[in-house]
Formats: sequence, C-alpha cells, structure tokens
Amino acid sequence: MIQTLSHSIHLTTAEQVAYAVRQEIINGKLAAGAPIRQEELAAAHSVSRMPVREALRLLEAEGLVTIYPGRGTFVNRPTPQDIREIYEIRILLECDAIGRAIPNLSRGALGTAEDIYDAMSTATDGTTFGQLDVQFHTTLYTPSQRPRLLQLITTLRNQVTQALYSTAPLNTFGPIAQPEHRAILDACHAGDADTAVAAVRTHLTSSANYVSNIWQT
Repeated sequence: MIQTLSHSIHLTTAEQVAYAVRQEIINGKLAAGAPIRQEELAAAHSVSRMPVREALRLLEAEGLVTIYPGRGTFVNRPTPQDIREIYEIRILLECDAIGRAIPNLSRGALGTAEDIYDAMSTATDGTTFGQLDVQFHTTLYTPSQRPRLLQLITTLRNQVTQALYSTAPLNTFGPIAQPEHRAILDACHAGDADTAVAAVRTHLTSSANYVSNIWQT
C-alpha cells in the first residue's frame, strides 16, 4: 500500500528519509542511474549520515537503488527484460489479490474506487494520475485481507513506476489505462471474480508491453 505523507510521522528518521527518496525516484525527480550522495541527502533532511545510510539500505532492499562500495549509491535502471519479469510477477500477485478481494468488496470500497476512477479521468498531470492509479488498485485489492501480498505488490510496483511514467505521458497512457480500469471496476461491481482477474491481467500485460518496448536502458 502506498505511503502518504501523513504516515511519515510514525516512521523512524531513516524511514522518513527513505520515504522522501522513494517518492523522488517514483516521480522521476531522481532519474534512473542518477547518483545519490549521502552528504547532500543528510544536509537536505538535517540529519546525520547514519540514518541516511540506513535509508539507502532500505531502498536497496526494495530494489530501487544499488550501493557500490567505494563508488556510491545510484538509482536503479531496470532493463526491458527486468520490467517484463517484474510485470509477470505482478500479474500473478495482483490477479490473486483481486480474486480474493471480490467476495469482500463493500459498497463503500466500490464507491471509493468509482470516485478515484472519475478523478483519474480528469487528471491533468502524470504525477496526479499515477498517485490516483495506485489508490484505485489498492482500494480494490485491500479487501483481499492479505497485507504481505499487498506489500509485495507495492514493492514491485515501485520498481517500475518511474519507467512507466517516463515512457507513458498522461495523454498517451490515460486513454489506454482508463478503459482497462473501467473493465476491472465493472467486474468488481458484478462480483465476477473470473472476469475481474482477466481484466487485471489484460491491464498489466498492456502496461508491460508499452513500457518494456519503449524504455531505454
């Protein structure tokens, strides 16, 4: 489940730094392959180097950065093959999540998902669309009642989000994604788990093909 800024008050210093850097990577402010300098990060967050080092280790465990001893830390640059593999795993996990969630989806959750879908339809920038996209899927997957599954989905999603929004401008990706989101939502309203699973698979396969075919290593 994606973290929001309000959650950061409950995090350790290292986790807060990791949160901030994670968002910059996901949003493309820190480009793939970019160096991350500990001293600059420490100064920017008014902390010592120790929590910064811990934060970078957390991000490395999430697959977002690589730490090279003696060389420094760099934002990971996934290859098209990496992206396809990540999406293949996401398809397995997210299809399982939506299938488990369908019997537990409440009217309230479906209403929230509808509101998010409407907001995506009127979004005017890629960052907003991306944040709403995460909220849309999270709202539909959370009733699966599988927190570890949802965390794995989040970790994998974060590894390809930068590539997705670097290669797919809103005016290109939105018109592709929104009909797919509509199909997922309609299946959820109908309580049709098989159709919902198929719609999620179609949506993620479409995203995988688009990103991996355009993303440059």
